[in-house]
Amino acid sequence: MERILALNGGVEVAYECAGAEVTVGNAVSSIRKGGEVVIISIIPQPVAVDMLQLTVKEASIRTSFAYRHIFPEVIGLIAAGRIDVKQVVTAKIELDNIVEDGFKKLLTDKSQAKILVRLSGDN
Repeated sequence: MERILALNGGVEVAYECAGAEVTVGNAVSSIRKGGEVVIISIIPQPVAVDMLQLTVKEASIRTSFAYRHIFPEVIGLIAAGRIDVKQVVTAKIELDNIVEDGFKKLLTDKSQAKILVRLSGDN
């Protein structure tokens, strides 16, 4: 975190993807003045947010359900090689198992980051 802040004063946008209070706090801490935190994870219980830090940074925080508005930007970053998604994929599951092995696991097991769902016939 200190390295990011020292390089350029923080990031313009921080995507919180883990759904844990500590990562929400890290996202807030990592943004620069005028930055934005985008919560794209499922957070099943209330979390504390440092509103003073957001106010001092004149930053904003927003949420997105099912990545509705951010897919084009994230796909562009992945395509450009600016995000290495292989490191965050923690499991690959079949579509038939999406509830038990997907949603429930994401809500109960914080070691899970991204679970890819294989459609019929995918490898």
